[in-house]
Amino acid sequence: MRRLRLVDGKGQPVNLREFFKGVKVVGFYFSSQWAGQPLKEYHKTISEFSRRHTSEFKVIYVSVDVDEQWYKAGTKDMPWVSMVWNDGSSLPAERSQSPLNGNAGPPSGSGSLLSDEHAALYNNEDFLLANEPDIDESLSQNDSSGEAYLRPFSRVHLAAKLNIIAAPTLCTYHIASRKMLDWNVRMGRLAHGRAEETWARWEKGEPAASFGMMDIIQAKPGTFVLTVVAMLYYLLVLFGGQDYNYLGKLVASFSRGT
Repeated sequence: MRRLRLVDGKGQPVNLREFFKGVKVVGFYFSSQWAGQPLKEYHKTISEFSRRHTSEFKVIYVSVDVDEQWYKAGTKDMPWVSMVWNDGSSLPAERSQSPLNGNAGPPSGSGSLLSDEHAALYNNEDFLLANEPDIDESLSQNDSSGEAYLRPFSRVHLAAKLNIIAAPTLCTYHIASRKMLDWNVRMGRLAHGRAEETWARWEKGEPAASFGMMDIIQAKPGTFVLTVVAMLYYLLVLFGGQDYNYLGKLVASFSRGT
């Protein structure tokens, strides 16, 4: 966790020792403002869950946006901290070539950095970029004092390290065991009625329960209802006989009419 450079919603640096003191589980929330409708659900559900476990569960927002103003929109007045923006992940050249800078991008004069020079890296540190060899990895595991300097992770490096291919997504990490618990946590796991079960598992260093019936119902309630109705109708005809095959009779009447 000391490979991270975090700031709060006001852009002030976060003291890592104080921030992670007493924390059991960390949620890495990879997100972007162009994610569309799922963004509102993720924001709301993760915010509510983190507020219920404010001292033991911390959320780190990892922006995969291409404009700093969008990054700020994802951190302002939110109950989480974020990985710093100026870590080499998003260069002016990359932003200018992005399709997001068309009609979907911020309007002219909104503070976009497209025409700005690349800002100096945060604290002038040399951040690890995507898929760059991490020669400090073994040292990070063996330095029990925690005093050795280790190159910090950039946003793109962390995304590559965790194999993140889409956003928004929430990944969870158990500090005591130093292991990832879940990738792409379903928001249904954090909703009321299931959140405490999920937290009980995370707290013990276990992944959330596997995909179950409740996930199916929450994901596609209409499809689930139609499936249940179809199965009941099939059983009715199977055991009650063709007298109950109203759908078949209806189709037959239309056939005779044509």
